Amino acid sequence: MDDRVLDGQRMFTTIIHKLLAGQIICEQSDESAFRYLTNVTSLEEVEDYVRRIGYTLRRSRDGRAITLCYADPNDPIAKSSIRQSFKETVHHLEPLVRWIGLVTVCREDKFPLVPGDNLYKSKLLTGIENAPSRRDELSRIARSSFIGSTSLKVDGQLSAVLSKLVQKNYLIEIDRQGIQFRATGKWSLLYDIIEFIELNSPDEETIESEQLRLS
Repeated sequence: MDDRVLDGQRMFTTIIHKLLAGQIICEQSDESAFRYLTNVTSLEEVEDYVRRIGYTLRRSRDGRAITLCYADPNDPIAKSSIRQSFKETVHHLEPLVRWIGLVTVCREDKFPLVPGDNLYKSKLLTGIENAPSRRDELSRIARSSFIGSTSLKVDGQLSAVLSKLVQKNYLIEIDRQGIQFRATGKWSLLYDIIEFIELNSPDEETIESEQLRLS
């Protein structure tokens, strides 16, 4: 069998396993897999396979992230899973939004965090330590139930936040020393949720209905 065919089969299998494990496919977390899905034929093959087992692909509005969703959100199992995912997202939304704001004010260009952006712990630390309001904001984020840090020091709080964001796949570590990080496509999916809430000002039931529709 041709090596290119074998490579394609391996990539197909890898992508399916990642999607079924709940992982997001983006250029930052897996450039090869993301590039594979930019090919129309490859994308159709993946879509056809997941459709046969009750799922569908969802792409973020900016096209930077691809994830797996239930094809029929009204299925009882799907509803239960989606509700749980929805509750977790809403519960963690405030500290994530606060983090976006904190990173924005610490950056020289003052642009919001987007997939592919590099974050340097030392630069963040300098930007936060020099402003009492930013130290207070970091402390609020770090003490949230999402992060759960008990550290009283800025360095410890920042490390806890970065570690949790890596664990939740919002960031990937570029080195093993926890010095440099890169934002993943998961921020794109979060921005989709934030945009919907801002445009519609819905109550919780409406947000959940939208989550069901998008999933």
